[in-house]
Amino acid sequence: DVYVAVEHNNPWHAALAGAARALAREWSDNTIRVIHLERDETPVQRSKAIAQEILADDQSNEARWAQGQRYVRGFRPMPSASAWAPSSDQKVLSTGGTRGIGRMIGETLAKQAQQVILVGRSAPDQELQAVIESSNGKIVAAQADVTSLQAMQQVVQTHGPIHALIHSAGILADGALEEIDPALGRKAPEIKARGWQVSVEACGETLERAVAIGSWAGRFGNRHQTHYASANALMSALIASAPESIHATVSEFGPWNESDMAATIPESIRTAMRNQGVDFVTNAVGEQAILEDLGRTGGIVVRGRRVPTNTAVHAFSETLSTDTHPFLVDHSIEGTPVLP
Repeated sequence: DVYVAVEHNNPWHAALAGAARALAREWSDNTIRVIHLERDETPVQRSKAIAQEILADDQSNEARWAQGQRYVRGFRPMPSASAWAPSSDQKVLSTGGTRGIGRMIGETLAKQAQQVILVGRSAPDQELQAVIESSNGKIVAAQADVTSLQAMQQVVQTHGPIHALIHSAGILADGALEEIDPALGRKAPEIKARGWQVSVEACGETLERAVAIGSWAGRFGNRHQTHYASANALMSALIASAPESIHATVSEFGPWNESDMAATIPESIRTAMRNQGVDFVTNAVGEQAILEDLGRTGGIVVRGRRVPTNTAVHAFSETLSTDTHPFLVDHSIEGTPVLP
């Protein structure tokens, strides 16, 4: 069994919590539990909280302890928001923009923005190049490493100023934890979390709003996605440290039906994921959600039709007999006591 003690509201510890959520699904025969502890409590208080959590009858895989009280994570409905649209004098930068979600959102926003800059590690394919050439300069592409501040600053210097940011860059690094190349595993948080920080910094003082595309894997865990879950949990936690001058939001989704990432998931695995409550997202619904979240003042939005209101799971066991529970005698069928 594994018990992971993390410091509450520490973004770097959030990465560890995200990994543990994924491992809880991967190592399903073991108990894997995350225990959130307060930074200002004493070692004795923390030790007591850990011991109490290990002995707790609630089988939730995550809990927070503060001042001797135990809290289980829950969710609340978000009020609706109006879809954001750029004005004709605003520019938008989209990372992971030469493919998938980043490209789709970029092309949509280009209809109203002054210009959209699609940033990717690779050059545009022929289809995207044709879109760029027919956009009358409203869509441009830039090749850059999203984890390099110098490279991203060069993009902004060439194409800026930037008023809105879509951070869609990411890689999966899927597989059983012990089988993943550590170098590939490290790239997941570099692109998701560091890529977010670098992109925000590179955009500079003109940046007004930003949305990062997160994942249910970081919030709830997903089998064989330990590195990806860790990366997304870290990115979501880093939202709190974004400059106060921008509206920074993370939109956390299940897999996108038509994304390049989802295309790698075998149908049998998709079926199993749906049976576990994972919500697959269509492009139309996901795009509308991102545009709405661009209009919010900031925070973390968990998107889906079946998001649980809380994650508490209680287990209770009691042995019954006619000696300790004589009322069972009055509820017998052909001499066999039956629990009413």
